[in-house]
Amino acid sequence: MDAQTADTPPKVDLRSALKVIGQTLKLSWELEKFQVGVFGLGAILEITGTIVSTYAGARLVGLLFTAIQNPIQRDSVWGWLAVTIVSQLAVNLGFWLMSYSRRIIYILASKWASLAFMKQLCVIDIQTFHDTESRNLINKLDNGYSWQISLVTSGTLDFVYSCVRAVAIIAVIATIAWWIAPFLAIFLIPSLVANSKTAKASWFVWDEKGDERHVFWGIAYLIARARNQLEIRALQAKDTLLNTLDIMLTKFQRKQRSILREANWIIGPSKIFEVIGIAFTEIWLLYRLLYRHSLSISSYIFYSGIIARVNGALNAMVGSYTGMQESLLYANDFFNFQQLQPQIDSHEDDGVKLPPDSIPEISFKNVWFRYPGQEQWVFKDLSFTIKPGEHIAMVGENGAGKTTIVKLLLRFYEVDRGSIEINGLPLDTLALSSWYKQLGTLFQDFNSYPLDVQHNITISDHNRLDQAKLKRALRDSDVDSIVASLPFGLETVLDSSFKKGTEPSGGQWQRVALARAFYRDANILVLDEPTAAIDAKAEYDIFNNIFKHQAQKSTIIISHRFSTVRRADRIIVLEKGKIVEEGSHTELMKHTSGLYKEMFEKQAEGYR
Repeated sequence: MDAQTADTPPKVDLRSALKVIGQTLKLSWELEKFQVGVFGLGAILEITGTIVSTYAGARLVGLLFTAIQNPIQRDSVWGWLAVTIVSQLAVNLGFWLMSYSRRIIYILASKWASLAFMKQLCVIDIQTFHDTESRNLINKLDNGYSWQISLVTSGTLDFVYSCVRAVAIIAVIATIAWWIAPFLAIFLIPSLVANSKTAKASWFVWDEKGDERHVFWGIAYLIARARNQLEIRALQAKDTLLNTLDIMLTKFQRKQRSILREANWIIGPSKIFEVIGIAFTEIWLLYRLLYRHSLSISSYIFYSGIIARVNGALNAMVGSYTGMQESLLYANDFFNFQQLQPQIDSHEDDGVKLPPDSIPEISFKNVWFRYPGQEQWVFKDLSFTIKPGEHIAMVGENGAGKTTIVKLLLRFYEVDRGSIEINGLPLDTLALSSWYKQLGTLFQDFNSYPLDVQHNITISDHNRLDQAKLKRALRDSDVDSIVASLPFGLETVLDSSFKKGTEPSGGQWQRVALARAFYRDANILVLDEPTAAIDAKAEYDIFNNIFKHQAQKSTIIISHRFSTVRRADRIIVLEKGKIVEEGSHTELMKHTSGLYKEMFEKQAEGYR
């Protein structure tokens, strides 16, 4: 972030603002055409009723003077009174219609924005989450999508209404003098500047110091989770974390208060300036009535009322626009985020679709890779092949590149050089969904969904529940023994904050995550530290089931537990992104100075 951005609030120029307003109107129309029409009808009733009511009221007052002296004119008084009442009814009806339709569109926009934001998060490239600017944008949007877009839809409807209202009133006032509206507008400029600056102050806090704000959100997220509270309380870290948040909030809000204080010095005098404009116009009208006799009393009352309303209409239009600044800035970012396209093409329409019943061969050929924005290579010229039905284990110290291989295999990132081939076809030519159907994956940092046991396991394909696959996944992962002890069985929510919930241990969660991978019944099972939180006996039973169930299928296991990896057909040993050894457990243990033997024996010492 450059110095200028750091010192001044963000701005949305008029062109961008009008674009956002247009996008928001289009969104409102697509969400609920009928309610937009209702809002438009309400606006017409209110604007027409206001003008007619003002005119009828002026005529009524003028006729009262005549009716007092001439009783014959009394019937006209009642007629204009009826017009005044009907027009006021139209005004009230218009406000009611606008209020109702605005609320409906607000609710629909909130639902749309929530789903649209979540959907986009599931579409963009994984690397986008790690890009600094994108990360800050996501964090910023994540704190307001459910209500900010709703606010901008309401604000846009009100702004369009205020513009139409101002134009209608200006058209009426132009019948006596064209220059009055522009003249009054000049006196509104100071208010426009002050209100605009005030409105931008709030959004400025979200934009400045993105990295610090990222730390703030990260700490706030940890404090809000029961699982993280265990360590926070055990380490007595509460005061340190809360003090860090307090310092950050103070820093963020100090600048905001400075902007508000500066703007308020302008707002007070600007309001006096507005009154001066009205006063000059009123004096001109009185001059025409009293000295030039070019206005009747009714006309004076009507135009005087309209002038008061034109100032109010211009104020409302300007105020509506400046009041939308925060929402416009947010919506501008939101719509830009929605336009982000993934750089990794999933080739769903033109990609090769793999036959579901055929177990593919996987080949890494001279692969070079480094993470975006990093200078250090993770892999240089990495090559290996996994035959169909082969059980492979990958071992190595932390940072050797084991998990990165899984990420590349899943095309979360593209290789920089070389290729990954599936049955001889480049991975980037396959339809990604077809490739994913071949895979059952368990990550080291697996997800803990606040859903019941069954949904947690069948989440990849719950709409087409296969009871036989579910039963097998429960058995092979040993989750069936956990379910038997739960008060609501498979319907037990794995979150103790729910009425029908419970709080699983780390080992129980890992078994559920394993069952999730098993339920896929995929041709290739990819397990990254699958039993790190599971006791040795349960691990032995689970891997017996894995090798039995996957006997004719491929398995890729990443683990630090040599009791697990020793049973693989082939073990690939990685060191600093290179394959330094390869073979079965028996073969590798024959290497007198091999890395695998060294790691195995060090781990074995811990059990003696």
